[in-house]
Amino acid sequence: MDEKRLFKNICNLSNQEIAKKYIFLGEGICREVYSISEAYVVKVAKIDDGRYQNRVENYVYTHATKHLIKYLCPIVWFEPDRIIMRRAIPLSSLIKDKYIVLKTMSRKRIL
Repeated sequence: MDEKRLFKNICNLSNQEIAKKYIFLGEGICREVYSISEAYVVKVAKIDDGRYQNRVENYVYTHATKHLIKYLCPIVWFEPDRIIMRRAIPLSSLIKDKYIVLKTMSRKRIL
């Protein structure tokens, strides 16, 4: 199955079906995040505020400047109830310091 069809199929699943089929990674007040694969995650809105957060996240990504977009995970599929995006690599897996000071971090160090 190609990725586009996979993403469309995921967006047609209910929240309960996604929860049964994919690995739960975490949640906020309004959204849950599931691993689709090593490369992708889906953010699922639980309530209206989650749909609002999805729309805001998509807006920020689609309107980011060339300078800033390189720091964002690409959104590959958007619907108000679901965002499918590239999976982020936690900074803690790349940087072993006790504290991460973002102001002094160089781009080369994290890429």
